[in-house]
Amino acid sequence: MLDRVQRRQTDYNNSARVSNSITLSRMKLLYYRLFAWAYGVAGRRTDIILVNSSWTYGHIKSLWKAPDRTFIVYPPCDVAEFLTVPLERQRLGGSGARKIISISQFRPEKDHRLQLAAFQTFLASVESDRQPRFKLVLVGGCRNEEDMARVAQLKKFAEELDISDSVEFRLNVTFGELKHCLMEADVGLHTMWNEHFGIGL
Repeated sequence: MLDRVQRRQTDYNNSARVSNSITLSRMKLLYYRLFAWAYGVAGRRTDIILVNSSWTYGHIKSLWKAPDRTFIVYPPCDVAEFLTVPLERQRLGGSGARKIISISQFRPEKDHRLQLAAFQTFLASVESDRQPRFKLVLVGGCRNEEDMARVAQLKKFAEELDISDSVEFRLNVTFGELKHCLMEADVGLHTMWNEHFGIGL
């Protein structure tokens, strides 16, 4: 996060107003540095530190500076139901389109806009006829009205990119529907660069 603010990039946590202002970016960077320092002071007072992934381990180790007391404990994930999903792709929908699936909540840090932009670039390099041969399926949960508004913005962005016919949004699916989506998928896509423990991965 500090690195992103320092480079003044427009991303999920910086509005264009902040990113385009040297003064506001410096103020935000100072705030983040003070918060990181206080967070580190508090963290170093613990007797034992448990984290849930190698990424989180590196993050906490750099802030709390207590590698001798920091240990990774990977959360248990019940994967028994996923073992029933066939390894060979099943074309259950009948469309014949190759499906790229993204599974994540519709939150800013998941960077669905990047997925749409990348998919547009991909389609431009492979499409040769009017029949879509590829489909991007965005599967995820919406926690509140803000998330629903974000999905509406993503749909509008897909229209602006002229790829809306090749993009499908599946919101708040059941576990059975999620398995169905996985059974149809050819490719998995994930664009959150600092994922602590991405079960979707």
